[in-house]
Amino acid sequence: MSFSSLLPPPEHSPPDDVNSREVEIITKEHDFIVNALTKKEAVHSSNNNIGSFVGSQVANFNDVIPLRQKDFYGVQAPLPTTQEIELCKVRTQEVVNRLLHKFTDKGKAGYQKDTRKITTGSRIITIESKRQDPLQPSRQKNTSSKIVLPEDDETDTPILHATDDAKSKRLTKEERAKWNIPAAVSSWKNPMGYTVGLKHRAAHGKKTGNVGSINNKVSDIVAALDETDQEIREGIQQENELKRKQLKEEERIKEEKLRAIAERSKIQTQSSAVKKRGSRFEGGRHQNKKIKKEEPPIKSAAERLKELAYAQGREVSEKVILGAAKATTTGTGANVHYDSRLFSKGANAAAKRSEEQVYDNPLFVQQEIDSIYRVNAKSIDEANSVSASRYGPIQFTKAHSLDDKSTAKDEEET
Repeated sequence: MSFSSLLPPPEHSPPDDVNSREVEIITKEHDFIVNALTKKEAVHSSNNNIGSFVGSQVANFNDVIPLRQKDFYGVQAPLPTTQEIELCKVRTQEVVNRLLHKFTDKGKAGYQKDTRKITTGSRIITIESKRQDPLQPSRQKNTSSKIVLPEDDETDTPILHATDDAKSKRLTKEERAKWNIPAAVSSWKNPMGYTVGLKHRAAHGKKTGNVGSINNKVSDIVAALDETDQEIREGIQQENELKRKQLKEEERIKEEKLRAIAERSKIQTQSSAVKKRGSRFEGGRHQNKKIKKEEPPIKSAAERLKELAYAQGREVSEKVILGAAKATTTGTGANVHYDSRLFSKGANAAAKRSEEQVYDNPLFVQQEIDSIYRVNAKSIDEANSVSASRYGPIQFTKAHSLDDKSTAKDEEET
């Protein structure tokens, strides 16, 4: 017996005799298991299962024992058979298919023949409804929440009178003139934006019949308004003139103050300049005296050479400094050639620029480094021209020593 077998059948499933019998058998088995778990006597009783623990009025000691500690005499819940499992599977499959069939049903496909003129021949078009996802939300808007007001039937119906009817009374010209409103005086309509004075505004007494008459009080009011307007304008002009005069006076006072300040500053600068000149002369004299005292005495050339040699870490004799020392001659007084690089190395031996500097000069000059891999067109042209100017066989000459050269020179001189 499975858990799905205990569930009730689907709501919309048709009644079946086989299903009802199976349900009865399952319920009986369920009652038997419940009685066996709750009461010992139910195991030895017949399959009718008359009487239950709920209906009994007398309580036993076994009723107090917990279910986990009771001995059920080997009673086991029967497992469902393969036939029951298959029946449950078929029923659930039918219900699921019936629910999904509403959404996934294609509907009957419609066929329509194309009647257009086609050279290749006629064709048939199939029309099918698109499949919808059953889990997709509905696209229709919920219009039930909208409030629709009922139509108002009680509208104001206009009352129309027939003009041809004899009962209808027509208005005369006098009545129309009473209801007429002049365009200049109308407060409802003034599209051109005209302004009307009080004199002309008071002359619209068509209702009273006094068309051309103007009240004297109106003219008095107009005159009073004009007078007050003129007085106000004159007062404003006078106030503006007073303000202008005050501003001019303030500007004049400011200019005078600035001029006085400028004159004072000029006088102060002139007096300070005169004082500074005198102090400068006196200060310059004292400063020159201090400089002369602080300056070291003038040293001779010999003393300076001694100091220079001492700074370079060399010992130079006084004869060398004074130029009295003479170069020693070797042998018979022949000309001895010295390499000038020895002197430069000796002079720069103690004057190293840094501890990392091992050699006096770099390996290559910077210009030679830059032109290592650069082709020099001038040198190539010179080499070509020299090679082209050569002609004849190569002649070798015998090398001469220094002694041979000196004897040859002596012979030429003699």
